[in-house]
Amino acid sequence: MEHAFADTAVSIDSAVAVVFELRPTWAPELQRQFRTPSVRVRSCRAVDDIDDCLRADYLAVVLLDLDGDTESCLRYLGRRLESWTPVPVIALGSERMRELEWPVRELGATSFEYGHVNGAELAQTCRRLWA
Repeated sequence: MEHAFADTAVSIDSAVAVVFELRPTWAPELQRQFRTPSVRVRSCRAVDDIDDCLRADYLAVVLLDLDGDTESCLRYLGRRLESWTPVPVIALGSERMRELEWPVRELGATSFEYGHVNGAELAQTCRRLWA
């Protein structure tokens, strides 16, 4: 299945965005943004559930809401760094998380978004990472 994403043409047969957040915000928003059966959005309330939602036959991206449980997110990134999981990670946080950008990137986050981020921008970041 061929999808044209703004300035990028990407062939997506099946993609998944795995979202860790304590309160449902980004998962429902991404579900609104991706209205196609080839993209699934899976929500996790525990960091330990993230890897269970990832499958080898999907293009995948992980979204971590740092405001929900910063410590667990940092531990998750540290574990990924040790095992080198090739799935891109988008770290999201409020303006107060801004000071964590470089430590989070050093732990392997592909993208770091803080402050006001809208659903369309986040969906575009996912598409770019799937490309």
